[in-house]
Amino acid sequence: MHYFRPRKHQEQCNAAPTEQGCHGGQVTMWTDLLTSKKHPSMTKTNTYAQERIGFYKARFACETISQLVTNFNSLASSRGWTAERSSYSSALTREMQRRGIDLTAIMSNDTGQLTIRYVRVAYDKDSHALLPIA
Repeated sequence: MHYFRPRKHQEQCNAAPTEQGCHGGQVTMWTDLLTSKKHPSMTKTNTYAQERIGFYKARFACETISQLVTNFNSLASSRGWTAERSSYSSALTREMQRRGIDLTAIMSNDTGQLTIRYVRVAYDKDSHALLPIA
């Protein structure tokens, strides 16, 4: 049952495929969503994001802590948000966590979702933590 399609479209889609590009009742994005299957385009996007995170992960693994802090501060000064920035930010915070840097001053999980405050920070060697700069 297709809740999102007009009745006329349903009739066309249950027919055989035509030159106009009808899919002939084959699996569609709507069918996938209704049956909780992933649409192929969603998998492709996730694969791309994982590739980008892997690229940044390798890059950040070679950088010093001061370089990681500089990279984080560059995120704080940028207002734009794209999928690329999301991959960059994810890989950067994971690398900091992997190195044991305390991120509690900029990260919270109050609402059940991880939230990162993008503010300028400094690295405190004594406490091995990032601290917001006022």
